[in-house]
Amino acid sequence: MARKLSDYIPILAAEGIDYVAAADAAGVGSQYQLVTVSGGTQAVTLAKQMANVSYAVLVTEETGAVTVDESSKTVTGFDLIGGGAGEIANVLVIGQLNGQKG
Repeated sequence: MARKLSDYIPILAAEGIDYVAAADAAGVGSQYQLVTVSGGTQAVTLAKQMANVSYAVLVTEETGAVTVDESSKTVTGFDLIGGGAGEIANVLVIGQLNGQKG
């Protein structure tokens, strides 16, 4: 059974935070966004800059035809390829954010 941290740490209770998520290593961050694909190449700009290009990108959408152009990855974004025009892709990025200590 999960226990609420807010039962033990008053500042979390004051903020209404019952649970927290933990990462298996320091400096792991994630970003999520919905992207409407164009059917060709679609540039994605990340909300937060990554520390390097060694981040993972998971893309899901209706047809499974959208992929990441690995060669396009920069610390500020990447390109998606494929899919039908107007499809919505769920994009999850996991890696070290700029400024995080690893």
